[in-house]
Amino acid sequence: MDTKGNNGLIVGPKGETIKRIEHESGAYVKCLTDKTTVEITGHPDAVQRARDMIIARLERQPKRREEGSRDDGRSSILDRLSGKRQRDDHGSGGGDKRARSESLLDYLRSQAKEAGVFKEFPAEYVDDSNMDERGNVEQSVSIANYVGLIIGREGRMHTDIQQRIGIPMQINKEDEIAVFKGPPESVGQGLALVREVIETTNAVKEWRDAQAQAARAHDVEATVEIAGFVGAIIGKGGARISQIKREVRCFFEVDREKEVVNVRGPAEKVERAKQLISETIEYVSQRNQQQDDTAMPEAGEVDAEGNANA
Repeated sequence: MDTKGNNGLIVGPKGETIKRIEHESGAYVKCLTDKTTVEITGHPDAVQRARDMIIARLERQPKRREEGSRDDGRSSILDRLSGKRQRDDHGSGGGDKRARSESLLDYLRSQAKEAGVFKEFPAEYVDDSNMDERGNVEQSVSIANYVGLIIGREGRMHTDIQQRIGIPMQINKEDEIAVFKGPPESVGQGLALVREVIETTNAVKEWRDAQAQAARAHDVEATVEIAGFVGAIIGKGGARISQIKREVRCFFEVDREKEVVNVRGPAEKVERAKQLISETIEYVSQRNQQQDDTAMPEAGEVDAEGNANA
């Protein structure tokens, strides 16, 4: 899978991100040395979950650009989501098609359908007793802990919601609320979409967690001692450990401090990993012994310093 040079994002600080992806998906993820490719192995469902998580992680990567900010804490993306630009997006069939193909909400719904947790969210009731002279009402909804989710990468979820309801959605990051102002029907649709994004995301995550747990239920773990052979297992430039990982395609981690290898995965893969470790140690031991035998003079011979070997 191509990460477009963003393998570091997938690994994360101290490997935390890639470990989380492996844990939640049930697949095994390896970042190749070209820094732009990841290799995913495991059950097809687990592989797909890992791919989805990696895609989502890449989509959350912000572009390197400077953005202004408002004093009220709202995202500056709001300045670019109103007026002519928004009308152009609706007015152009091609533009709308492109927006739909990139819609995070559509993607979320497809994941919910795959997980069997999809459900409809009808427009919520909005009290119109405080309607202004233009027929608009204003109502806010809490998005505590979900501000980033509602905004989406580069504001894509934010934009998508606004396009679907036809009115602005202002996000107050400080208070963690989304504010809608417009006709009651549109406000009700906006409230429903926010609730859908949050509840569906949580439902899909719970399903993925359950799938990952089920996928790992049959995994076995093993700890193999490699005292004195850490370098041999890793190999020059990591060549040997990379070779072993490519063959066994399961979790394989060398603990240099404890001089052990931790292996986790299907039983047959763990056994194969243990066999490869044993073969490596045996090969290196024999090679070292041969070197020692070659360097040691036979009985009666004289070594390089002229000393007789008894």
